[in-house]
Amino acid sequence: MPSGQPMNDRLAKEVEEQIFATFRLQCERHLPVDLPFPQFWQNVAQLFDNIEREIRTQYSNGGPDLKLQNLQKRQANLRRVANDLARRRLVAMMQQAVSQSFRSAGSKSEHLAPLDWARHDPAERDFFQKLTGQIKEFKLHTDWNTMQVGTGWEQTKSQHHSPGTTQLDDFVSEPGGLTGGGPPPIEIIESDVAIIEPDEDDEERIARLDAYSEIEESMIASQIEEVMEIEQVFDEGHKATPELMPSKKKFVEDFSEWVDEEKQPENSEESVTEQKDEKLIRIKILLTIPEAISVGDDEIFLNAGDIHFLDEINAQYLVESGMAEFASLD
Repeated sequence: MPSGQPMNDRLAKEVEEQIFATFRLQCERHLPVDLPFPQFWQNVAQLFDNIEREIRTQYSNGGPDLKLQNLQKRQANLRRVANDLARRRLVAMMQQAVSQSFRSAGSKSEHLAPLDWARHDPAERDFFQKLTGQIKEFKLHTDWNTMQVGTGWEQTKSQHHSPGTTQLDDFVSEPGGLTGGGPPPIEIIESDVAIIEPDEDDEERIARLDAYSEIEESMIASQIEEVMEIEQVFDEGHKATPELMPSKKKFVEDFSEWVDEEKQPENSEESVTEQKDEKLIRIKILLTIPEAISVGDDEIFLNAGDIHFLDEINAQYLVESGMAEFASLD
């Protein structure tokens, strides 16, 4: 929850830069990356609250001017990036939890290091723990250990012992032994079991094995093909969520296009024609403006002494506000 106290400009700028930096790192990896500070999402929420305060103040003081438009564009851009970052991090948390819970011997997930929660947000840790609990319930409901290990293997193995095996109760003189219920039953392997010799000799056995050699070869070839198909499926990766696979090329995304595409009107052809026919006015900048202004689809910085060709509305606004003067070539 964002606090009622506004965030200072230095901290707000740092949080905004870390949002974009963390988003670029997370796009290139399928496991959660370390956050720049523990209370990450709390600071993000406070940043959005701070921007909302600035928009309300600017609208009350100056109305719908250029600075207000820049603040609204900045807000929409940050909202889109924060939303995509949260989605990618939760998917990465799910990948981490599932890989740890279903790790198998010899796989890459067997050596998967646990998350260092000092470098992640507490809200993400709570989500991860609940997700791990849901995976345990899934294993319990599906009897997962029985599917993977089998039933009765350990019990059958522990029942057979070699001749001469003694139990701890044999060394206790009290009736009932150590537990009072007597020693557990065990099965001794008999060493004098008669070995039944087969009636056929070696030549008959070899002839019987070689009788269907072509069938064995076809079965072996079929099994090899099935194994190769399974390995190919694993090499292709997870097709349902390809973003979980590590990207081989660097992720590049223009965040300004998101906002510009949403703000384009339906009659885009008419707006393009109007922009072409619009008259541009030549002005000279008298005062440096620290923030960029929106001119069409671009943003420009205005420094003292610069000459710019702007549309009539922006040029008239800058001249009337005393930040520029007309510089006609006539």
